[in-house]
Amino acid sequence: MPSPRRAHRRLARRVALLVLTALALMLTTQQAVADGRELHAVDLPSLSSIGGWFKDPHWGKLPHQDGGTAAGHRHHVSAARTAAHRGAGHARGKGRGELSTYKAHKPQLAHGPSGHPRGHFNAATSKRNAKSSSRTVTVFDNADGSQTRRISPQAVNYRTKKGTWSPIDIDVRAG
Repeated sequence: MPSPRRAHRRLARRVALLVLTALALMLTTQQAVADGRELHAVDLPSLSSIGGWFKDPHWGKLPHQDGGTAAGHRHHVSAARTAAHRGAGHARGKGRGELSTYKAHKPQLAHGPSGHPRGHFNAATSKRNAKSSSRTVTVFDNADGSQTRRISPQAVNYRTKKGTWSPIDIDVRAG
């Protein structure tokens, strides 16, 4: 039995905790009361509905233990003593409405012209094609007969008097 002094301390701690909780609730709910908000009453189940907790649901019966208790038995059992892997039962079947095993979709892709590079750009052998170029695209004719296009978001070429495109020289200085 605890000493009277210890019991008194325990009671004092509980009262202090209760007072602090009440103060915290009062301070935090003052703004809600000022705004006109209310804490609604909690709906507790009636005594008649508590009986429904112990009945089976409308969609079917739940499993029930027929009888027996674990009294006098150990509560931890080794895996060797369980009924697993004894060969009873049958192979897994397919349940009503069960879907087949998920398999990820593998799309069939057709390779386009960019799928297999034919030639490649080489600055030493590729020649700039002024007629095929445009304001934002510079075209090069590669040595193997393919073409390479350099596309820019801003203007990189200007149109000459002959109608071809020349690169804009950004290093030009006045004077």
